Amino acid sequence: MLKRFSTLWDRGQKERLIAYGDIHGCLDELIKLRDKIEPNQKKDIEIALGDTISKGLHSKEVLKFLRSQNIITIMGNHEDKIVRYLEHEKELKHKNEANPISLNSNQKELINSLDSKNIEYLLNMPIYKKISNITLLHGGVDIDTNLESDDKKHLSKVMHMRSVDESGRYVESGGSNFWSEVYDGREGFIIYGHQVFSKPKRDKFALGIDTGCVYGNSLSCAILTKCEYGFDIENIEIVTQKAKRVYAKKG
Repeated sequence: MLKRFSTLWDRGQKERLIAYGDIHGCLDELIKLRDKIEPNQKKDIEIALGDTISKGLHSKEVLKFLRSQNIITIMGNHEDKIVRYLEHEKELKHKNEANPISLNSNQKELINSLDSKNIEYLLNMPIYKKISNITLLHGGVDIDTNLESDDKKHLSKVMHMRSVDESGRYVESGGSNFWSEVYDGREGFIIYGHQVFSKPKRDKFALGIDTGCVYGNSLSCAILTKCEYGFDIENIEIVTQKAKRVYAKKG
């Protein structure tokens, strides 16, 4: 069952906010990217924007690394699928019924490798996080989204959001607009992953930083520095690490 987590308006004295795009098990690239950034755990907030697992070679190791470095991880659609599978397994433990969630070979291998600490980490991932003027999530929002009071069905859309129709509402495919191009800023400046771009996509109130590392492009992060009103959205630094290889095919 989808859980709703809301952690709002962290007013700590952190100097930088560092957000990572979709990692998808690309541990080597994550480590090299962090070496470029040289984060300071006392002064920086590090957040991975979901889809840290699946498709790549080192999903289990990525989870362990994120935990060890105290990196906050937003739940993406790939984490959510694993969580839902595990919850169904628990519910069906004493029933002669098949799990309704279908897994591919990569996901089955991941499930079999998870220890209790990684499972707990997955179960406790927030669906979004608000830090001062910045909102961090995996997919996006539409005209109906209210992150603080939404129901489970719509919060699930937050992890899958791409297209919206002419009225600004979520559609699974074939929408007339990409959500961030019509987003009005009411949930703060949003930094998100999920949709693969050749380079980070900047709109007026949003920034997409999934640059397809697992598909052979690069792993990107956005670095925001503290300013008088929260974090500076006018001077966001983008740092990237080229993928070592193609780990998965799109689609």
